[in-house]
Amino acid sequence: MGKEKKLTIFSLAWPMFFEHLLRMLLGNVNIIMLGRYSDNAVGAVGVSNQIIMMSLTFFAVISTGSAIVINQYLGAEKREEAGKSAAAAILINVGMGFVISILVFIFAPSLLVFMNLEGEQLEMGQQFLRIVGATAAIQALTATLNAIIRSYGFVKRTLSIAIVMNIINIVGNYIVIFRPFEIPSYGVTGIAVTRVISEVAGLTIAAVFVITKLGVLKYFKKDLLPSVEMFKKIVKIGAPAAAEGVSWTVTQTIITSIIASIGGMALNTRIYVNNVVMYVFVLSMSIGGAGQIMAGRLTGAGKKEEVYALCIRNLKIALTSNVTMSIIFMLLRFQLLRIFTSDPEILILGAGIMIIDVAVQTGRALNHTIPSCLRGAGDVKYPMVVQVISMWFVNIPLCWLVVRFTPFGLHGIWAVFALEECARGIFMYMRLRSRKWEKVSVI
Repeated sequence: MGKEKKLTIFSLAWPMFFEHLLRMLLGNVNIIMLGRYSDNAVGAVGVSNQIIMMSLTFFAVISTGSAIVINQYLGAEKREEAGKSAAAAILINVGMGFVISILVFIFAPSLLVFMNLEGEQLEMGQQFLRIVGATAAIQALTATLNAIIRSYGFVKRTLSIAIVMNIINIVGNYIVIFRPFEIPSYGVTGIAVTRVISEVAGLTIAAVFVITKLGVLKYFKKDLLPSVEMFKKIVKIGAPAAAEGVSWTVTQTIITSIIASIGGMALNTRIYVNNVVMYVFVLSMSIGGAGQIMAGRLTGAGKKEEVYALCIRNLKIALTSNVTMSIIFMLLRFQLLRIFTSDPEILILGAGIMIIDVAVQTGRALNHTIPSCLRGAGDVKYPMVVQVISMWFVNIPLCWLVVRFTPFGLHGIWAVFALEECARGIFMYMRLRSRKWEKVSVI
């Protein structure tokens, strides 16, 4: 494979920051345009996207595991093993992708009914989910290739892929929503088709780069199938990390269903608020991603003391950023929400939620940075166990109790989010300080 670049937190984090920012902008452009078309379309597409994200988390077993293994092998100067890990991840996820795509297409109506969609929203959601969900294999393979590219330090390449995908989406969405001229698909169906076109473009660029610059094909020629040992290593690391993602996505899907039971206004408010506050944590998320790569390299090189120092520095930056940005967003909450909707009830409800969200983002800073470093160092089980217990035995039960037995509604649910994020973050910090993660061995 091609020689990886010399890495620093800054060189990794800034392209990730803009990549995340562009992906978020893409989602917001979709929501804004769909909001001009129909508030029901906003809810339908928002719920459908959660189901799609849930399906994609199954691929994270391989892509996450391979990324951690690749980083540690590269840190240990074992490039041959790193290349084999990349080839194994691609091959396995291609096969899984086709299976998941078929299942999502077949069970799309049942999944949306489970999410409490009905009437026009159910019809719109089914249109979107069957088109985009049926191409989950494309999205999964793109994510896998991007993870490999980042592991070799070419984070600017994944940024360029995000730019291309955003341009295609924005132009396509404008055409299908505002209809400057006649084309076959409009509305929600058109949004779905545009999404698929952008994903195909992203996959093409990523595949060409991995083949031509990283030389991954030679590992397929050497070994048509990945070795059992390599597969076990990837799954051993990837399964707990992916289980964490699967758990979060599934629980968020259940919580969305709980919110939908309150009413359409609560569901739409949550989607609008999420599309505002996600900009608060884009920096901490980017630092977390960069920290995982760096922690893997340092661990592979046997420099675990530097991993600890790296994580503490990242945490300080993330906390400062999240708290500052969430306060600014809270002060500008009405202006920001008006970008998406003019409904006075949604504005009042969303504005109240954004006050509570300051506490949510404080806890989120810990959960973006510390678990990422722990995973990079190979300690994947502890973050998974804490997250699963926290989400399933704290978040979901308390959200259900709030809706069932209190008048607090969406405000109460957001308070539960704040409690869960902060509590989980404290446990992660305790794990980091314990130094028990230093005893974990991957390679």
